[in-house]
Amino acid sequence: MDTQYDLMIDIEGLGPTPTPVILSIGAVAFDPSKVESAETLRNRGFYVNINGLSCENVGMKMDSKTFYWWLEEAPREAQLAILNDRKPIKEALSELTKFYLKWGCKNIWANPSMYDLVAVTEAYKATGGRVPWKMNAMLDCRTAWRLKGSKKPVSVEGLVAHNALDDSIRQVINLQMALANSND
Repeated sequence: MDTQYDLMIDIEGLGPTPTPVILSIGAVAFDPSKVESAETLRNRGFYVNINGLSCENVGMKMDSKTFYWWLEEAPREAQLAILNDRKPIKEALSELTKFYLKWGCKNIWANPSMYDLVAVTEAYKATGGRVPWKMNAMLDCRTAWRLKGSKKPVSVEGLVAHNALDDSIRQVINLQMALANSND
């Protein structure tokens, strides 16, 4: 593989704490040196739904306000997406590790890193697993956007809000655009 990929991770979780019940994990391997289409990114995407009870069984917590938000206010497409093929959290993290290793990613991004990456790290710990990336590889999209002078993130047609894979794709496109504009 000649391209050095980075990884964007997004989760949908049931709470604002470092240990929320995780509903789904989306990730995209991407080239930070160029702007890629949503279709190209989807082809390098990862998505897994998670059985919430498996999260609770290892000590992860559900916030009732967030639970009711998902029932009452989340986009219908996102609600339906999280119901299919739910896997135990330990199996989902094992698949995420394999995906990360397959693409040989250098940096791990999230928006914000203090939620998604912390929750994933805590999930690995709760299941007795090992985080496959180094802690100093974790980066925050919001910081990059602000440092590069980016304004409001661009919406991308055809992507569903609160779908972890679609959110990852949207975040990658906005990050790539910010990084590309800084090279002018």
